[in-house]
Amino acid sequence: MSETVTNGACYCGAVKVTAVGDPKAVLVCHCRDCARWFGSLNMATLFERDKVTVTGETVEVTNTPPEGKDQGSYRTTCVKCKGNVLNDHPGMGLTDVCSGILDRPFEPAFHINYQSATWKIKDGLPKFKDLPAPFGGSDETMPE
Repeated sequence: MSETVTNGACYCGAVKVTAVGDPKAVLVCHCRDCARWFGSLNMATLFERDKVTVTGETVEVTNTPPEGKDQGSYRTTCVKCKGNVLNDHPGMGLTDVCSGILDRPFEPAFHINYQSATWKIKDGLPKFKDLPAPFGGSDETMPE
């Protein structure tokens, strides 16, 4: 049986993304960095880094490491349309492919960085203060 392939493209279509396999996590991020980059929440679709390929001309912006972490992330956009494409997290071995560019929908399983949420969402999903323990966080949850 072959693995699932998910495709995506930036706003103008000049940058293409292919992810092989299922996401390792689908979540809603409420951190201030994501809010500034997206102008809103980020529905993160995290795939293993080595399962994601990008073609087309892109520009990468280095995100400074969060306090207590030795490595930040790398946000990639299309050179032509400036559309957001992905956010690479080398410290976790995962790449967040921007969900809005993907050719199929995914449902989030939980929220992260809820302590800094600007928009409170009542959807019954777990709300982590920072991150779940497997992602290097405190595993502490918050009420909706």
